[in-house]
Amino acid sequence: MKKIIPFFLVNLLLSFAARSQEQEEARKTIAGAKMYFSDQPFAASNAGSKNSFTSSDFIYGRLELDNKTLGEAFGLPKDGESNMSNGSDCSLYFEVTVFKDDEQRGRENMWPFLYVWGKEKTNTTLNFDILPEPAKAKSMNSGTENSTSSGLASGQLYELITKERFPENGAYTVRVKLYQQSLDDWGVLAAADKWPMIEEDFTFNFDGKDIKKLMANGAAAGELVKENAYRLDKMPDWFYKAGKFNDPKATNAAIAAILKRDIPTKSILKFVTSESIGPLWVVEKDNYGAIMRRTFMPTINIAYKRDGKCYVGTVRFWEPYEGYGKYGTLIVGSESSSRRSDYWLDCSLVK
Repeated sequence: MKKIIPFFLVNLLLSFAARSQEQEEARKTIAGAKMYFSDQPFAASNAGSKNSFTSSDFIYGRLELDNKTLGEAFGLPKDGESNMSNGSDCSLYFEVTVFKDDEQRGRENMWPFLYVWGKEKTNTTLNFDILPEPAKAKSMNSGTENSTSSGLASGQLYELITKERFPENGAYTVRVKLYQQSLDDWGVLAAADKWPMIEEDFTFNFDGKDIKKLMANGAAAGELVKENAYRLDKMPDWFYKAGKFNDPKATNAAIAAILKRDIPTKSILKFVTSESIGPLWVVEKDNYGAIMRRTFMPTINIAYKRDGKCYVGTVRFWEPYEGYGKYGTLIVGSESSSRRSDYWLDCSLVK
């Protein structure tokens, strides 16, 4: 009998160990991948990592891969295959969830895409923000894969600071998950447990006295991320590719006068009419076939100054239809800034 008990205990321990290993593997399908957390932005290593924070801390994450690049590990689109405007940048699914006593509190974050710059795809590490200091916020999170089309946000955990998730003070578990949906050999979306993925938890000690500060920091970090997302380090190349055509309504002098008249809040520093293939003018109709306007098809690229800052954007010109075969005065019909923020840059770069 004495010999049976130790044997039973050994089997029990082995069973627990195997189950623990299975649970760990279920949280990571990328071999050798590791995730770290810190209250300071990571640099070139995981130095300073920890797994317990308070709600007055700032929190950052770092992913480290073993002998694989970010692009290889997650199957990210190759250059030229991305749906981003430059064909190189892309995104990763970035999911953050709050738990209390193993029970999930509320749903995960509403901005599930982490912007990945094209140059990052060849790295074997990735540093990202979770609850960043506003002045140091860098990660861009979006509601869609094409990030600028649905707005931008910063710090996934800032979004989750709600009474539903943190009804009382105490220790909570925050789960961070990075993954990418993948297709099977038939080109069909694979089962979720087959997706390249890694997730890790940390303890978040919440105190209600930090709520106001968390809310203010979240708003400030979001504004900085949005601003930096549209920052340029040089004038766009298309400013130096002017279209060649001859139309008396769209001479440089005429365009300059229209811009000054129709968008007086923008002090135009430079403009160029883009290259265009096809007809210069197109009559546009509504769904019922009624004529709305006649549009000048080349885009007018503009660099302008407003409130002490310099921006680049675009405008389109058109002539409103007045009826009886007549069109009105050529005007600025639409502006890029009405759809999203225009890109900005240091005024000294506008040349």
